[in-house]
Amino acid sequence: MMLEARNRGLDTTRAVTERLKEAQQALVVRALYERETSEPPTFREEEMRAYFEREKLGEELRISRIVTATQQEARAICEQLKQGADFAQWAREKSLDKKSAPQGGDVGWWSIEALPGPIRSHVMSLKIGEISEPLRWKSQFIIHTVTDRRSGAFEDWEKEVKRALKAEWEQKRWNEYVEEVKTRYRMALEDAALSALLAWANTAGPADPIPPELSDRPLVTFKGGAVSVGDYLKGTHIRALTASWADSIKTRDSIEQMAIQTELLMREIRRKKIDRDPSILAKLENAKEKRMAEELRRIEVLEKVEATEEEARQFYDEHPSLYFLPAKVTGIEVLLETKEEAERILKLAREGADLRALAEEFSVRDKDHLGRKGPFRFYPYQKKLYGGDLVEKAFEVEVGALTGPVNSTKGGYSVFKVLRKEAARYEPFEEAKPRAMSAVRHQKGEVLFREFMLALKEKYADQITVDEQNLARAAQELAEPEPAPSKEPISD
Repeated sequence: MMLEARNRGLDTTRAVTERLKEAQQALVVRALYERETSEPPTFREEEMRAYFEREKLGEELRISRIVTATQQEARAICEQLKQGADFAQWAREKSLDKKSAPQGGDVGWWSIEALPGPIRSHVMSLKIGEISEPLRWKSQFIIHTVTDRRSGAFEDWEKEVKRALKAEWEQKRWNEYVEEVKTRYRMALEDAALSALLAWANTAGPADPIPPELSDRPLVTFKGGAVSVGDYLKGTHIRALTASWADSIKTRDSIEQMAIQTELLMREIRRKKIDRDPSILAKLENAKEKRMAEELRRIEVLEKVEATEEEARQFYDEHPSLYFLPAKVTGIEVLLETKEEAERILKLAREGADLRALAEEFSVRDKDHLGRKGPFRFYPYQKKLYGGDLVEKAFEVEVGALTGPVNSTKGGYSVFKVLRKEAARYEPFEEAKPRAMSAVRHQKGEVLFREFMLALKEKYADQITVDEQNLARAAQELAEPEPAPSKEPISD
């Protein structure tokens, strides 16, 4: 493929050269970073121990807690505790946490790293015996106290401390180096040009061309060159700009970073001859060949492959299993840790509270791929994943009915409302047509690519040599069986 691509001059096409330029910049800047941060200091034991103690690495806390349903109740209990009431007694009598209440609220030893962020912040500064203010956690309120502390062994964390200190030093050294470069090149942001740019962007439409007199205006100047407004806008959408002061600060930073990355650091790289390093050149050649192969495949396969509706219909008819849609229910769910919490949420929903809002605030189920809590989609084959009772109940209840609490295998109790039910069916051809046509194009593309490769092999037969040893090794690797696929259902 490389012989053909070079003979066609693909190595000089814009599609290849622009991608290669991006790859080159990333490679050489990384190499510059590694060179400038390649000699970290030897960290003294006192430094490492100070970091270990400051970050409380390996420290463990023994924690007790009282869990209440309302903030008012938590505050009342907190007041009693701060006046000397016995924490363990109040935990036994009042805490909703059924596991820790019998133990006087004791939840055992916890490492700092294992505590959830809000709880970590809540308890780290507590002295032994000190009572915290109530913390809102999901749908409840928690009062904490620390009953004991113990430190980890420095020796167990020494390697981790060295890595952390090295990372800190590298970032500090790199920031210092960038500042040195800015000073050496006397880089300056032209405030008047920035003001003019923001003023124009605040009134211009997305498709409005930038006036030539503004486009040519220097935005960043440095010894030996400048970045114009037009240069900056090549990689920036107009809508990203605004005349507000808060965003102008972000814009200033964006402009400076662009000038540093594309101009100043690249000049330093050329000065240090990093771009001529043999290892960098080899990586660039690999990146170039990969992009050339992609471009050649696009020209010879992707642009030539077409699929007709008749071909798509034939594929659809021959592969019915690909277009079978199992039964499905969709709706809104709130997953709670305890049955009591679930009953409270169900009561709020029945009294008119929005279930979506309750899910966002209280559900302990992970967010979906769109970053939302609440929406669910269940299929019959997901009983093991979500719990047979929950999935079966979702298929049984009527659309619109508030249901719960129902136990879930994820742990906890579910309150939900089914918004839609769909019976199992085969996807009609009109719905499946785009995917069927894509499948046909893929099949035809694979055939066309193999034919193209055979033609190239014949065309360049006198220029190809075969390494029999490597070929045998590759054949052996291809012959090795792949691991058996998992039989676990895939979550939607």
